[in-house]
Amino acid sequence: MFQLTKGICVFALAATGLMAQTTTPLQAVETTGMVGVAQGQFAHFNVLNMGVLPPATGVVCSVLLTFIGDDGGVLKTKLVSVAPDRSAYIDLFSDVDLGLPVDGRKEIRATYTTPPVIPMTGAAPAAPCTLITTLEIIDEVTGKTQVVLGGIHTVPGSAPLN
Repeated sequence: MFQLTKGICVFALAATGLMAQTTTPLQAVETTGMVGVAQGQFAHFNVLNMGVLPPATGVVCSVLLTFIGDDGGVLKTKLVSVAPDRSAYIDLFSDVDLGLPVDGRKEIRATYTTPPVIPMTGAAPAAPCTLITTLEIIDEVTGKTQVVLGGIHTVPGSAPLN
């Protein structure tokens, strides 16, 4: 009888330890390629939530937009909510945000991050937000777009979410 009780206790302790362990999802970051911004220009990063086709309803996406410099430093961030069939943006100005001199230039990239989708036990997995992005370099004086980058690349996150 003692061996049976001991075995049940060991099993219960092991099961409790396994249930306490959870898999922490890693945050994925979507990034553009690098592009240069010179004095007199600004970068304009757009995200478009295409939603889903009717009769389904789309999801409002919470998105963190970020500009990152070539040294890996964060230059500017903005938290936005993007409804289906709508867009949001962040601008990075060469003078105000970067303080570039007349002949200055800075290499940048833009990223967006959305919270991971963690399905609840027994629930069907929810569809993550899928965004379409463009990064434009625009002349501040004329307002004309000089460069457009499309396409985005997924970079797995290096730190688990809390």
